[in-house]
Amino acid sequence: MGMGLGFSMKNNFRNLFIFVFCCSLLPACMKKQDLDSQDLGPAINSDELQSKMSDSIGILNYADIHKNEINSFTATTIFEETQVTKRYKQDLFVTGVTETPQTLTLDFLFNKQDFINSESSLSNLPYQMIIESSSTTANTLAKAADIPRALARNVHAQDAAPVPFFLYRAYAYFAIQGCREDKVTCHNLKMDQSKMYLKPELASAKVCPDINDCLIDIKKIEFDMLDRGVATSDGKPYRTHYTFKVSPQLPFLSKVMSYCVRGLMDNGNRKVLAEDCMSLNNFSYGQEP
Repeated sequence: MGMGLGFSMKNNFRNLFIFVFCCSLLPACMKKQDLDSQDLGPAINSDELQSKMSDSIGILNYADIHKNEINSFTATTIFEETQVTKRYKQDLFVTGVTETPQTLTLDFLFNKQDFINSESSLSNLPYQMIIESSSTTANTLAKAADIPRALARNVHAQDAAPVPFFLYRAYAYFAIQGCREDKVTCHNLKMDQSKMYLKPELASAKVCPDINDCLIDIKKIEFDMLDRGVATSDGKPYRTHYTFKVSPQLPFLSKVMSYCVRGLMDNGNRKVLAEDCMSLNNFSYGQEP
């Protein structure tokens, strides 16, 4: 009986722990924030932000991407902290990895299920990435961050060929470039740490010797951004709040578990709080070489 009670208490603790973590992603658990205020205190040192975001994600090396690795996330928009709209779901599959001393070629298939406009859905589209081999997190972040600002925010021209959205690219952009952009300052850097249990079917023996009791580290990074190049309807610099959750123990494509941006948008004669989030819903470590 004692062992049964102990097992039950352990499972209850685990379920509570997972609930607390998941709750932090839900609108009912989001802390209210005055995003109309422009008094944000001193700007973040960009070098400090880059260093902390680099340390948080751990080793980031393209050579760690494996065949059959899977990344799946869902994009949602939350209005006024209560109205949740699912926008789309993206599934990304690594179908091939070819490495030479000079380059690494990654072949993908990706699907996109558009919940708002089904005609925009995509199925089994091929995508190829050819990159120079690199072995350090700094080099990988630098290469990933070398993208237009709009792409980091998942904005594409209507006539552009469809490409998958990579969460790690957005993370790299904001770690290295975002707060160094012209007329942009970042403020109120906050870092938190927590842990989360992985389901046995998602765990890897390489990460957790006991896949039935796999606990991974979660790093949360958040900060405010003031963009003086974009004015609101009342002439103020546009303010947004960014939140990333990462785990250095997850596979390359899924180390960034969620990416959220929150801000005020005009709705008639008033402003409403809106938050766009892309959150991991499934992954696989793939096939070890």
